[in-house]
Amino acid sequence: MKNQFLLDFLKLHLEANSIVVLNDQVCELITFNSYVSFEKYQMFLDDHSQDAAFIHMDNLIYGNGNSEKYLKCLQLKFKNSLSNFADHKGFLIHKRLNIRDRFDNRIQFDDLSLEVKQKISEFITVQKSSLLDFIDMLLESEIQIVPNRYNLSVSKTQIVEIGNVFFEGGYVSSENGPVVKKDFIIYFAAQYGIKIENPEKILTKIMSRDKPMLFLDKLREVFIKYLDKIENNRRNNR
Repeated sequence: MKNQFLLDFLKLHLEANSIVVLNDQVCELITFNSYVSFEKYQMFLDDHSQDAAFIHMDNLIYGNGNSEKYLKCLQLKFKNSLSNFADHKGFLIHKRLNIRDRFDNRIQFDDLSLEVKQKISEFITVQKSSLLDFIDMLLESEIQIVPNRYNLSVSKTQIVEIGNVFFEGGYVSSENGPVVKKDFIIYFAAQYGIKIENPEKILTKIMSRDKPMLFLDKLREVFIKYLDKIENNRRNNR
């Protein structure tokens, strides 16, 4: 299901459909891929690109098997889609560009007015830029995602307890603005191969226990024993 979303996002860059009013007096662009304005089309692509990026990173972190093979395959699919964009007499066009009027009659790009050609080309530029940005993200993820070499022998409850303390202690920040506790705990757990879907539910159970800091108390005991061990070694070496 998640991979299908990535394929659906890819299809957004494989389609280029325009509706144009064309007669003896008027040549006017109505929509491009169902959008009237560049800004709304850009927002639409940005939103879907962000969602696709989250799913991609989720696949890399939790995927079974060869993540390198998955990544290379995804990069190839998106890079190949760049071949649909081409220059046509100074205009950026899409090779699958389908221009029709409101009666579903086919219209050739060269039959359009200069203004409408420019508008369609601007929409296609937005489309291509979105694709290039996503490909850059794929290339960056190849560098950033490395095989997980460390595992924590802890339960989901214990990892949430630790993450909550980091968050509430003010030790968590982000260059992208305010941090949401849920997002941080999911991310924190994922670094050690632990998948958590509902940290709030787990945290509610933790806070309803007689001893909310059960695991942290155990860690405190471990640290005290460690300090005692160091002190004993010092005494024995005198």
